[in-house]
Amino acid sequence: MRLRRTRMYAPGNNPKVLAKGTTAGADSVILDLEDSVAPAQKDAARIMVRYALEHVHWGTAEVLVRVNPMNTEYGPEDIRAVAHLVDGVVVPKCETKADVLQVDALLEEVEAEHGLPTGKVAIVPLIETAKGV
Repeated sequence: MRLRRTRMYAPGNNPKVLAKGTTAGADSVILDLEDSVAPAQKDAARIMVRYALEHVHWGTAEVLVRVNPMNTEYGPEDIRAVAHLVDGVVVPKCETKADVLQVDALLEEVEAEHGLPTGKVAIVPLIETAKGV
């Protein structure tokens, strides 16, 4: 199991902060496309995060992306755009087994499209409601 003592969250719409991920020394870097990004900036943030994932060297840090909830128009697009470039996706507001299975099915498609082995991209579900417990 990988040791994760520190995690750095970086808003996906702030290029200056995205660049700091390489020097922060965190065990995990989480690029956030959800809460730290206003709805009007979601598409631009997705483009910035993809660019950072393709061009920034993250050292030994585990790189994750916090996607938008799957029941929004943004969640599935986030996964299609960047999941193949990260170690895992952080999925907010998971309430049921079906929520996780939906993400898993989409990740399998993305992994196949990009020649990655099934299960390479980890799913980190966030339980944020009583129903999720």
